[in-house]
Amino acid sequence: MSENIYFESTVRFLLPSDLLDYFEINSVRTYKDKIAVHLSEKSIISERYSGQELLSKGFLPEICIQDLLIRDKGVFLYIKQRR
Repeated sequence: MSENIYFESTVRFLLPSDLLDYFEINSVRTYKDKIAVHLSEKSIISERYSGQELLSKGFLPEICIQDLLIRDKGVFLYIKQRR
């Protein structure tokens, strides 16, 4: 099993499950001193807006959140949310 697959599996296990209901993991990259997890918001339409024509306006600028440590590496979550 490659190291990136190991870290992605670990990240999936450690992140709150409801977070992964709304965000997908685009990539997990490992570096000497950190793990970078790139997440983007899924295109999910709320029941409140079902049946309405919605227009995608792209994503907000990506934000970075420093999170827990995994195997002595800092974890950075790079999150893209929809407008």
